[in-house]
Amino acid sequence: MKRDVGYVRRRMMMMKLPSGKAEEKESSRDLMESSVYSEALATELVAISSATSSPGLILRAVDNRNVVLLDSLIEHGQKEVIAHPAVQRYLNDVWMGSLDWAGWKFTAITLVTRWLHIREVSRSSLVQARKFKLFTGEVTTVARHHSRELGLAPDDARQKRGDAPDRRVKTQ
Repeated sequence: MKRDVGYVRRRMMMMKLPSGKAEEKESSRDLMESSVYSEALATELVAISSATSSPGLILRAVDNRNVVLLDSLIEHGQKEVIAHPAVQRYLNDVWMGSLDWAGWKFTAITLVTRWLHIREVSRSSLVQARKFKLFTGEVTTVARHHSRELGLAPDDARQKRGDAPDRRVKTQ
C-alpha cells in the first residue's frame, strides 16, 4: 500500500468545502482515492484475518452504531471486499449452514417432526369428526322437533299407530 491510514485521515481532515469547480474536482479526486484506499485496506484486513482465523470474527464485528461490518460493507457497495474468496466462503457457510451432525441426530429430528405432524393430523381429524357428529346430532334433533310441532311423526311411528298411508301396491 502506498499510503498509511494516518495520511488518509489527515488528508480528509484538511479538506474544506469546495468553493469553485477546480477545488470540487480536486476534492472529488481525493475522495475517490480515499475510497479506493479504504476498500483495499478492508480487503487486506479480510485476507489477513482469514489466514490466521475465520474471517467471520471481523465480519461479525460491530461498530459504534451497532452495525455489523458485513452489513456495512454491503450497504456501502464494497464489492471487492465482498468478492474476496474468504468472505465468499464465510457467506456460503452462513447461507448453507455448516451442520456436521451425526446421522442419528438427523434421524431423530426427522422422526420427531413426523410424529408431531401425524399427532396433529389425527387430533384435528378427531376434532372434525366430533364436530360433524355434534352437527348431525343437532340436525336430527331439530328435524324431530319440527316434525312433532307440525304433527308429523316419522313413518315407522305412524305405521304403528295405523294412521300412515299404505304404500303397498294393491292388486286387483
